[in-house]
This record gives sequence, C-alpha cells and structure tokens, in this order.
Amino acid sequence: MGDNNIKIGKIFDVSWNIFVSNWKKLIPVFAFVLIMSAIVGGEDGKNTSSLENLVNFMWSIIQFIIIIGVVNASLKLVRGDTISFSDFWQPKYFLKILGTAILYALPIVVLFGVVLGTLFLVLGNAFNIIIASIIDPSVLAQYILPLILAFISLFILIILYSTRVYFYQFVVIDQNIWGIKALKESFKITRRKAVSIFVLILAIVLVNIIGMMIFFVGLVFSLPLTFIALAYTYDQLYKDYHGTQPDLPQERPIELNAAE
Repeated sequence: MGDNNIKIGKIFDVSWNIFVSNWKKLIPVFAFVLIMSAIVGGEDGKNTSSLENLVNFMWSIIQFIIIIGVVNASLKLVRGDTISFSDFWQPKYFLKILGTAILYALPIVVLFGVVLGTLFLVLGNAFNIIIASIIDPSVLAQYILPLILAFISLFILIILYSTRVYFYQFVVIDQNIWGIKALKESFKITRRKAVSIFVLILAIVLVNIIGMMIFFVGLVFSLPLTFIALAYTYDQLYKDYHGTQPDLPQERPIELNAAE
C-alpha cells in the first residue's frame, strides 16, 4: 500500500488466510456474542422490567469490551503473533475508547444536524419557493441551488471526516493514546487514502450483509474476517506513514503466503 490506493483484493486475501489459520479461536467468540445478543436483545422493548433493562445495559458494556478485545486480537494476528481467549477481554481500554468515540461522534452529530436543518428548511418552504420560482425563475438559482450544494457538501464532509478518523480504536489500543491525539493520528495515517478507505468500508458492509443473508450464521465468518481486514489495513497505513510499527511482536505478514 505504498501508493495512494488500498488494494482491497489483497487485504481480503491476507485476512482470509489469517482467519482460516485461527478460526478455532475466532468463531467461538463471535458465536457467543451473536447468540447472547439474540437472547438479551430478543425483547421488543415494550413492558420490559427494570431488571431486563439492567441486563440489556450490562450486556451492551460487555459486548463493547469484547469488540475492543477483537480489535486487540486482530492486531496481534496480522502481525504474526498468536492469540488466546484472554486477548478478547481488554477492559483496560474501555474508558479510553469510550471517550474517544464520544469525541469522534461529536462533529458527525453537529454536521448531521446542520444537514437535517438545511433539509427541513428547504422542505418547510418548498411551496413558497416553488411559487416564487414560477414567478421569478432566478429564485431557483439564488436560493435552491446553493442550499442543494450546501447539503451535498456537508454530507461529503461527514463521509470524509468519518473515513479519515475511522481507525481510532486501533490507534488507542496499538499506541495507548486516546481522545484528540488518537483522532489526529488516524487522520494522519489516512492522508490521501480517504476514497480507498471508503470503498473498503463499503466492501466490508457488503460482506456482512451477505453474512446476514445466510440466516445470520454467515456473520460468524464475515465479522472476524472484516475485523482482521481493518486491522491489516491499519497496520499497513501506519507503516506507510511512519515507516515502522511500534511494539511489533514479530515480523508481520506482508505477502499473501506469509499469513499461512
């Protein structure tokens, strides 16, 4: 990935090889999460007791910590290290990633609010604008087109921002930094690769949609595959930007056959 493009085919090839070599440890973890999510989240939310709400809340926290552990384990795997089930339980990163996630979401919420506000402004005055544009066609160019362009620009800005700081979880775990520092680091290593990363994210979403279509059983395979793909991408992005990887346990797989 020395150029500005991310080779998505290679990422999934390497990730698949790593997954196949470690499926005995990966599948039980994801199967447990999916089964527990189905059991705990099986209620429709109506007439639930305080105890059920507490159980749902506690499971959400546990699930979040397990996801953090999956990121940790995925990083170790793409670097050629072995993993154990303890790698999937890393509560020490909980507050750091939670705090960074809140900071990550704030600009998106603000920008999304502006986008919705712009949209409601247009829709709320749609009738008046249509009448005015019939009387004076220049109204369309003066008001509608700038609003449409502003709407599109803000939407693109949301995608660009969320793509550039997408790897903050990997940064927190890998470099033990959090908050603004973690977001800035993710922003640095994704420089000039935002489009390729966005395409990778779309490919990951598609893989998991296919997994859901296979009676949700496919998620047991697609979810670990996509986490490994993201970890491998982060690892290569860091190497491309900094030229080295901090605290490397051993030589990580670069070629396809190195992951076998």
